[in-house]
Amino acid sequence: MQTTIKSDFDAGSPGDLATLPSFRSSARVTSHRAGGEVAPGDAVKLGSGNDSTVVALPDNGAVTDALGIAVSAHSNMSATPGFGSNTKIGAVTINCPVGIVEQGPVRVAVKAGESPKVGDLAAPKGRNTTTGYMEWGVAGSSAKSRFRFETPTQKGGTAIVMVTDGDVMAAGYPHDVPVTGVTIAPKAATKAVGATQQFTPTITPAGATTKGVKYATSNANVATVDADGLATVVTGATAAATATITVTTDDGGFTDTAVITVG
Repeated sequence: MQTTIKSDFDAGSPGDLATLPSFRSSARVTSHRAGGEVAPGDAVKLGSGNDSTVVALPDNGAVTDALGIAVSAHSNMSATPGFGSNTKIGAVTINCPVGIVEQGPVRVAVKAGESPKVGDLAAPKGRNTTTGYMEWGVAGSSAKSRFRFETPTQKGGTAIVMVTDGDVMAAGYPHDVPVTGVTIAPKAATKAVGATQQFTPTITPAGATTKGVKYATSNANVATVDADGLATVVTGATAAATATITVTTDDGGFTDTAVITVG
């Protein structure tokens, strides 16, 4: 199976697997047989048989029926599109193999006028007659879905949607908010031998789910730092010597630094 993987900051196409700025980036892609025409970024549901055949979710179809989202490339996919006069590479026709993301992040096309936010439930809103792509938007307040937006609309009019396996969500469903950065304060401090300095991290966004951090010192002969960010200038440290204190987030590995100087 071959799939196209794009980072969070690339201009990806519908059906591209995505990497997120955290450790929640792996997608489970399962091979199925197309029971009709299936395009990258389509929400699909199981067909009427018991042989794992999938068909594209029809316009206004119940999102809770969806198994997952079709990827943009797969071994033995037909090289020509299957949507009438549309010409999007990667669409498959009946009986072709197609990869379906059943768990994890994948890109979809965002419908014009939709403004998804991280955590919004996602639902297909109908196929674009020009591109052939299924376009997605925010599910209604009373809707349920197995999909939620992990990003707002990005380059190329796509967004990353997280597929949840066997987990039907409703509006207000709690979701992980990934860390996007960290800053440490103060950025500089001068302390005498034996004195301490508390360094404090600020994680963004404020509502991030995981706020754990680790600290490290560049020179333990000048200053040590404990698990809570308390630095201590060690006995015998030379005046004017410096050590860099680094904070690293558990989620995403974002870092920031401060300098402590022996006074």
